[in-house]
Amino acid sequence: MPTTRAARARVTGQDVDGRPVAHEGEGLSARCFQHEVDHLDGVLYVDRHPPAVRARADEHLRAQDWFGTPAIDPRSLAYTRAQSADADLDPLSSGG
Repeated sequence: MPTTRAARARVTGQDVDGRPVAHEGEGLSARCFQHEVDHLDGVLYVDRHPPAVRARADEHLRAQDWFGTPAIDPRSLAYTRAQSADADLDPLSSGG
């Protein structure tokens, strides 16, 4: 299903030294800018579609052989400790 996007986009930000930068794009560049800004805003591609489409996508993903518990479960004690103390996230380490 196609995602509606603006034909032109302008993005602004800072470079690694804090200097302002701006880029403009049309067509595919504009679509890419919008896609990546969505990620910065916590929006996924599938979030841009109606609930019925999202539900079908979720059903399809959950049916895949590779679908399962993440290697580092955000509900785990190891993850919680790592978030609060910038600790090692290696699930094989003794911290978890």
